[in-house]
Amino acid sequence: MITQGTIEEKIHELQQNKRDLIESVVEPGDQSLSRLTEKEIREILNI
Repeated sequence: MITQGTIEEKIHELQQNKRDLIESVVEPGDQSLSRLTEKEIREILNI
């Protein structure tokens, strides 16, 4: 349970946005993601 207007809500929204972005870019069964390094993934997600 997440209370409205809290930092937890914002974090949850950011996580969901990143998840949605990945799902829209990478199709199921796509092997191209496995070729990315951890550094490249972090750069894409800005973390």
